[in-house]
Amino acid sequence: MRDDPNLLFLKYEDMKKDLPSAVKAIVTFLEVDLDESTIKSIAEASTFNNMKVDLDNSKMAERQLIARKALLYIRFFASPYRHCYVGDWKNMFTPEQSEAFDAWYEEKFAGTGITFDFE
Repeated sequence: MRDDPNLLFLKYEDMKKDLPSAVKAIVTFLEVDLDESTIKSIAEASTFNNMKVDLDNSKMAERQLIARKALLYIRFFASPYRHCYVGDWKNMFTPEQSEAFDAWYEEKFAGTGITFDFE
């Protein structure tokens, strides 16, 4: 399992010792091209001390939005207790959330040929 190319193993202790190397490992695993400056910025922003610092209102609002999106994703896609029928999303999404998802879907899946039946 450890040699599976679809899995990345990182240990907390190794990240504590050398966070920039852990970020590089993640970047390599995800096949993302980032320069050293960006990797350093990500590592710095990911330290425990920086993450627990009080954020200004704009950053807090942005993080709250990301947290809401993650929660919605978990509730909608990952919950084992869903009804499991096509179109159930209408019971979960507000009209605004539906519009936001449609925009995201169009952006992320454009040109892929991947389609889903939502109804």
